[in-house]
Amino acid sequence: MGYNNQALANLDGKYKELSFDVGHVDGAEMLDATLSIYLDGTFFQSYAIKADALPISVRIPLEGKKQIKFFTKDGRSVAMYSTILGFADMVIK
Repeated sequence: MGYNNQALANLDGKYKELSFDVGHVDGAEMLDATLSIYLDGTFFQSYAIKADALPISVRIPLEGKKQIKFFTKDGRSVAMYSTILGFADMVIK
């Protein structure tokens, strides 16, 4: 995910937890970014993703939630000069 992107996933209340690692993708613009998580349209938490740092591990409780939204922002207004965040090891229970 990069420049002010969002991704939605319907959960239908079937899951208890989501875990994943997230970090800056090598070779992308060296910009710090923010990953914000929304559950059922309500802000849950933001994570600072530093361009020069190792990936971070995230755990999100999903019990009874119908939808999750990931929103990334790096402060740029042009996609060509934006950073890219990568997600790995996603496990949903």
